[in-house]
Amino acid sequence: MVAGALTREERRRCPPPHLSEREEEVLRLIAQGVGDHDIAARLVISEETVKTHVEHIFIKLGVRKRTAAVAAWITLSRGDPGPENPRKGG
Repeated sequence: MVAGALTREERRRCPPPHLSEREEEVLRLIAQGVGDHDIAARLVISEETVKTHVEHIFIKLGVRKRTAAVAAWITLSRGDPGPENPRKGG
């Protein structure tokens, strides 16, 4: 286990991370397959700002890749417990 990482039980007890409206906009576009350059153009922000938003999303969701961020966001928005804590009796 990585130092500072939360255990499964601790993650289950923690409230879901809060993404800002802008972070959610960026994540929606990532989910659609839009790249940083085009995200920046659509939201009228710099590519560096997009990268900063992506970094914050990764930190808040505890992931390292865009696909994992999208999957985590979908899971959280549906209220699913995720693969580590599957719903019983489903």
